[in-house]
Amino acid sequence: MKFYNLDTLFTFGKHKGKTLKQIVEIENIWVLGGQEHKLADETSYINWCIINLENFCISESVYSELQSIKPYFKLSKEAIDILNEKREDWIEDKKSQSDFYSYDDKRYCGACMESPCMCSDPY
Repeated sequence: MKFYNLDTLFTFGKHKGKTLKQIVEIENIWVLGGQEHKLADETSYINWCIINLENFCISESVYSELQSIKPYFKLSKEAIDILNEKREDWIEDKKSQSDFYSYDDKRYCGACMESPCMCSDPY
């Protein structure tokens, strides 16, 4: 599983060479009469990646950051459900590995999958 953050560079697809942040900044908007308009959530490239690429994932905190960059950025219900499933599977997989709880410095968190921890309940 690969967790993408804002600065992760895409090495594939129509946005190859761009970061997640850059893609969200340019995706799903069009200008008509000087006003920005948003396309449907289901047409988002990020939405497509979550649904169709088995190893593509973003954490909840990255999703929140994306929404703060572009407040209208939303994922479809299907993509959110798949993301939650991927995160749960990742946590279960990590729990089965012996080194999951061996991070003494508390910089890594299995709950929010961030380093450093972005939630109030590490491990």
